[in-house]
Amino acid sequence: MRKHVRRNKHCILCLARGRCGPSGVLPREQMFARQFVSAVLCGVILVSICVGSCGCKRSSPASDVAAEECDLDEVIHLSDEIVDFGHVKVPAVMKRNIRIKNDGSRSIKLIVSRSSCGCLMVTNDVTDIQPHQEAVVGISVRVDKPGKYYQTIILAFEVPGQRAYKVIRVRTDAVKWDGADENKAQCLFVTACLRLKQGQTKDAREILQKLTDQYRSTSVATKASQLAARIK
Repeated sequence: MRKHVRRNKHCILCLARGRCGPSGVLPREQMFARQFVSAVLCGVILVSICVGSCGCKRSSPASDVAAEECDLDEVIHLSDEIVDFGHVKVPAVMKRNIRIKNDGSRSIKLIVSRSSCGCLMVTNDVTDIQPHQEAVVGISVRVDKPGKYYQTIILAFEVPGQRAYKVIRVRTDAVKWDGADENKAQCLFVTACLRLKQGQTKDAREILQKLTDQYRSTSVATKASQLAARIK
């Protein structure tokens, strides 16, 4: 065993062990050194025990809210993330409302709503969405030429310190207008009027709905939608 060599007459290790000390060392100094080393060791042990027992910290209400809202993207839900208008005749204007729900515990602000082109318009009724409430974003697409349209809408949401983005994809298959569609729409409109005159309100409403859905680009579709709005 390697022998300890005292290099300093006040060596704490030597004084604490009571070895290698000079003959002139007082017992009081040795006792002080032992007490000092013992106190340091006890402090280290107590700190390690406290750290181990306090591994689960009690969180404050502020930290609970932060943990709940750690991912803003998870508390925002859209009724539709893909809007497919399908087969339409040009020229045509299609509209759709998208509902946005806030499932979080804090108010969320809608700060930006952008579309990929000028023929796609975005309107929103509110900018602050309260907890567990809904807001409505309206989209309107105008197509004047035949072709397949793929468009996007970007919505940006924000709470203090966080920001999230949602993307809505819009698809439209626009085809050239055919004069035969005008005749078909006119026949449906006349049929709906006859059903309405006969008191068959339900059948008339269904025919008008079919007319506005399938022949929305015709001139009769506007009259059909106006008539359907008056039917009780």
